[in-house]
Amino acid sequence: MLKSIKNIFLAMSITLLAVSSANAALISHDILFDDINTTDVVFEKIGYFVVDTEKADSWGQITTWEEFQIDMFGSSFNFLTEAEADVIDPFLFGYFQAILDPGNLSAGIESIGFDVTDNAAFSLNFNASFDFGSGILDVFDTVTGFESAGNLQLGAVDVPEPSMLLLFLTGLIALRLKKRQA
Repeated sequence: MLKSIKNIFLAMSITLLAVSSANAALISHDILFDDINTTDVVFEKIGYFVVDTEKADSWGQITTWEEFQIDMFGSSFNFLTEAEADVIDPFLFGYFQAILDPGNLSAGIESIGFDVTDNAAFSLNFNASFDFGSGILDVFDTVTGFESAGNLQLGAVDVPEPSMLLLFLTGLIALRLKKRQA
């Protein structure tokens, strides 16, 4: 009897561990861009960002990223996180706001806005707003002025699945233990 109780508590502990690890999800989104200087509407992937859902407030607002990269003009711009920018120059972090539905993480980000400056030459500023399925991205050169603009969309979302393998193995172990007892 005592052994059965220990096995039940072990199975419950493993299950709770798997469920709690699923709550700390990093969501990755592709950034798609259609240059307004062309007549064809072609959205191309120009970068991505990663946010940590643990940093969302009760309304689903996240104000910092884990990774953020934009590839334009033949260069790759990897933006500093807020902590990295605080060490070098807080101006480099700029503004970032992403909103998600805490009850439906698999839907990804519902809206996003950012205003960031590249951290290499401090010359390009990327300003974007996306909400209700469409958005716009403006790029300004801080020396020469306007650089580019276009339509913005969020592409594929990557949300890690819960530890289903761990849950499956817990069930198999429980069945095996039940079979031994019988």
